[in-house]
Amino acid sequence: MKQPIPDPPPLAHRLQTQTGRPFLFWHVPVPQFCEQQAPIHSFAATSLKPQISMRAQTEKRSLSRLARSNGSALTLIMIAYPDTNQFHDVIESIRRYPYRYKIEQGKNYPKLKFTGTVKLHGANAAIVYQKELGYHCQSRHLIVSPEMDNHGFAHFMYPLAEKFLQERVLINCSMLQKHYDRGNTIVIYGEWCGRNIQKNVALCGVRKMFVIFKIRIGESKPPVWIDPKHWSNLQWSEQLIYNIFDFSTYDIEIDFNQPQLAQSKLVEITKTVENECPVGMYFNQKGYGEGIVWTEWLQSYGNLSFKVKGEMHAVTKGGPMAPIAAERFDSIRDFVEYACTDNRMNQALDYLCEIQLEIEMENFDTFLEWIIADIKKEETNTIKNSNLNLKDVMCAISRKATVWFEEHFLNNSVQ
Repeated sequence: MKQPIPDPPPLAHRLQTQTGRPFLFWHVPVPQFCEQQAPIHSFAATSLKPQISMRAQTEKRSLSRLARSNGSALTLIMIAYPDTNQFHDVIESIRRYPYRYKIEQGKNYPKLKFTGTVKLHGANAAIVYQKELGYHCQSRHLIVSPEMDNHGFAHFMYPLAEKFLQERVLINCSMLQKHYDRGNTIVIYGEWCGRNIQKNVALCGVRKMFVIFKIRIGESKPPVWIDPKHWSNLQWSEQLIYNIFDFSTYDIEIDFNQPQLAQSKLVEITKTVENECPVGMYFNQKGYGEGIVWTEWLQSYGNLSFKVKGEMHAVTKGGPMAPIAAERFDSIRDFVEYACTDNRMNQALDYLCEIQLEIEMENFDTFLEWIIADIKKEETNTIKNSNLNLKDVMCAISRKATVWFEEHFLNNSVQ
């Protein structure tokens, strides 16, 4: 007996109605730059595991869905959350482009005020609204649905999405109402966190919840962020949707003529959060936190931000917290020990989980590709400052990651 085809989620139903084609038969083209099919989660239930191209992953404006009808196209765009910089990256950016900011007379660089919010240890998620297309959910790298999900976020969000838009977003945020009425895309980013998502943090003892931390309009680069003053009251706690501004926040003014003067305060606040997570305490749950995200709103409109993680969750080993310059190493061995850590490789395992791949040797290439891309992204200046050969560094990383992955594969097989 044939199993009935499940009802598609709301957006799939809308596209099916407008195109006149069943959602199981939508054509999803492979972008020209892909070596393999892009990591697209179909709304249709499928047992096929997607083969992932990192080049497709990093193409932020890649096509994630396409439904064709009579030569016209309806599209869903994956609008990924941009990477958050390190403190030394922000220092370098400001010193390279100081003219972008107001500078006191006689000074070379600006003084800027940053707002700090608690960095939650969970899974990056988003709900995307557009007047014509409806809504869809995202993980860090993919559009997700209840059938192809990441830690259950889409399953949680889809039943609430329409009511959340109409009764919370549009009513409480006039700025977002204007953008929505104009047909602009609204991307509400947050952390999907709580039980069974991450380990060794206070939030492990809290029910799963979605915590909004930033809101974007459209997909332009640089992003257009909405100032928190327009949405800091946006939440729906009865349905476990919170706002990062419901919890502790912090303020610091950084003089980029002497950024080292801010370093001790950044470290002090981070250690306080790591030792006792303020969000966990809000829910009467004691335990560790991850760190702080600092964002400047007045002059950069939210585009200048950096993270400071505590030692337990840092993806580098042995370096100072909130360094003001890239590290230097005398040998490739020392650099690999610093950059290719257990925390970073565990993040690569999280990535495999997100894109529906098992911890199996056949998926090692995807695991390794993610690690190399992540280290290149965050530590290129460190490699240059240390005068290390990039090719030799990547070979050494590959060797260490291979041994580590094989051990986890064997452990996973035994379990």
